[in-house]
Amino acid sequence: TVGRRGFTTVLVARLIPLVPFSSANYAFGVTSVTWPAYASATAVGILPGTALYVAVGAYGAQPGSWPFILAVVGLVLLSLAGVIRSRVSRDRDPSTGDPSTGGAAPPARE
Repeated sequence: TVGRRGFTTVLVARLIPLVPFSSANYAFGVTSVTWPAYASATAVGILPGTALYVAVGAYGAQPGSWPFILAVVGLVLLSLAGVIRSRVSRDRDPSTGDPSTGGAAPPARE
């Protein structure tokens, strides 16, 4: 759940440049993420994306330069890593970590 994995959940959301900041703030506000987990994950998670956005802006006048290309590739990789991480987390069974159940509840016993 989000409460048990609050830091990781917020960190992954902050690392993905495509997640709207305001929407994520609201979503985390209505979950059981603790304030320290939210604040620390936000502080750590926004640094890579912010640095890459600054680099894109700084070198945007030279679109073919290697710093610009490196910054764009970094943003793409952050996006892909976040998407992959969220899919892996979603596909795992939260109680056992077993990917075979796909996160579905075990069958009811009679």
